[in-house]
Amino acid sequence: MDVTNWNIESLRLTGFVDNEFEPKNLEKWLTEIGGEQPIQINKTLSNFSGLSKLEQSMLRLDWQQNRIDLIENAVAPDVKNNIGNFSGFSEYCNNHILKYFEMEGSPLLDRLAFGVLLYLPISSNEEGISKITPLLKSVQGIENSEDFLFRVNRPIILDIADKIKINRLLTWTIGFMQLFRINIQPGIPQNIPIVPPPELQIRLEMDFSTVQNIAIKMSIDQQKEVLNHFIATVNKVAELGEYGL
Repeated sequence: MDVTNWNIESLRLTGFVDNEFEPKNLEKWLTEIGGEQPIQINKTLSNFSGLSKLEQSMLRLDWQQNRIDLIENAVAPDVKNNIGNFSGFSEYCNNHILKYFEMEGSPLLDRLAFGVLLYLPISSNEEGISKITPLLKSVQGIENSEDFLFRVNRPIILDIADKIKINRLLTWTIGFMQLFRINIQPGIPQNIPIVPPPELQIRLEMDFSTVQNIAIKMSIDQQKEVLNHFIATVNKVAELGEYGL
């Protein structure tokens, strides 16, 4: 598939830390990673949530218990529901996600995960099936399928940190996507459809993660090596589907 057909809806980097993590630098991280002052900060002794508005996206940094999430999403509904064309994927990662590893106090991890959500607008279910069929090798005979949902995990072992196991989860769907604005009336939350109208899409969700092993603490260099492997795999899957694994 021509990768320029894909749009990027969201990117997520997740790290699992131990109880010794010091969260004092998280607000500084958000400013340095996004290059903008945060527009919202909520923090206590046990959690942190910060939001920064970028030119085409929203950047969020969350910490709770042993989990850190760095998430880049579209600024929907104010703009189209994407943060850019997939041709800029590596650039987005370099400009924001990969900056995480340069932060002061970035901790050792026993697990690292990377999530990417791509979508492609289509005009009909038949068009979606015709585009998705060459990208799948685990299923056949889907020509007349409707309400399509297919998920597969193809784990591998990487020669990093004494052989680390990687889960590679792909989820393919064909269906309508509708944005809603939640309007809170006294006691009555209402979901209000917003422009644009529902859009038929192929959606590809990739979730790659190391298998948790508390005996292994990945250094910053090892974490970066794993993430660069994930990024390279995302590029292959966007073009070749399952054949890119």
